[in-house]
Amino acid sequence: LEASANLGSLYRRLGDPARALPRLLQAAVLFEQRGDLPSAKRFYQEVLEVEANHAQALAGLAGVLERLGERDQAVTTWVKLALLLEQQGQLEVAKSAYARAAALDANSLEAATNLALLSERLGQRDEAVSNWVTVGGLDEQRGDLHAARRAYERALSLDPDSPRTLASLAVVSEGLGDRDQAVAYWVKCQQASSSADPWRLRAEARLVELGVIKTGPVYRGHVVEQELQANTRSVQQFRMMTDQWHDSTDSPKR
Repeated sequence: LEASANLGSLYRRLGDPARALPRLLQAAVLFEQRGDLPSAKRFYQEVLEVEANHAQALAGLAGVLERLGERDQAVTTWVKLALLLEQQGQLEVAKSAYARAAALDANSLEAATNLALLSERLGQRDEAVSNWVTVGGLDEQRGDLHAARRAYERALSLDPDSPRTLASLAVVSEGLGDRDQAVAYWVKCQQASSSADPWRLRAEARLVELGVIKTGPVYRGHVVEQELQANTRSVQQFRMMTDQWHDSTDSPKR
């Protein structure tokens, strides 16, 4: 194996890709199978020096980097592979590569954005909506509220009645100082949510805080439930205190 691998490296240096590539790729695969990941990494990289868009070598290198714990390089390599596969029309495989990158680094805006675009291109509406909301959340974390709003609007264009997206747009609109738009989104979120949906409670609670409504059926029920729970705790605490007091007074004096 070592002799064949070294011969492949020699052919690469001599500028003979036809002889170098099969030997280098075979060496990388066999070293990976043996568990010699550093050597596998080296030979996958040599393959890519000869042919930068070699899909099998990119996939192999990404997997090896992942196993070696080199997360950032693995994410970059998965994204590069996904872009190549997308250009080749292998959309489902490309999507899997983007998803692998996003799973490795949940804060990778590039992976999340490309995954959202590809999900939309594949007509996978629910996934695309979820992915665009993820992109919006990452933009918010970066403090780019305008970009976040664009991502959420992209999600809303795919599913105009998504309570989660409407609530996200309401929050971003508030952050941008657009109170009227925020109120409009909160109202639509309230209307689009069922009474059992947590987004309904959040929308009603925020509309109460903004002074738009005095109360709402779900919000009112939530307040009553909280009061009942508080009263129950108070009663339980009172009983515990009285039981302790009775125990202390009933105990025989010495």
